[in-house]
Amino acid sequence: MAIFRGLSWFKAVTYIFGQLIGAWLGALIVFANYSDAINIFEGGNGQRTLKSAGLFSTYPVCFSSLLLCRYLIG
Repeated sequence: MAIFRGLSWFKAVTYIFGQLIGAWLGALIVFANYSDAINIFEGGNGQRTLKSAGLFSTYPVCFSSLLLCRYLIG
């Protein structure tokens, strides 16, 4: 919007950092809210695997396509 709509670059950068800080704080609130359930689900206090990572992000599944699993994920 700073390029095409006349939004100042200061406001654009402030908006971007505000979005990043808001996303980080949202993930922190979710983790604080579900930390006990995550510990039980993962099998112990402080153990982390990709089993509960879907709470904070999305991951492709390996049955979606051969191209995605074989060449992009590894």
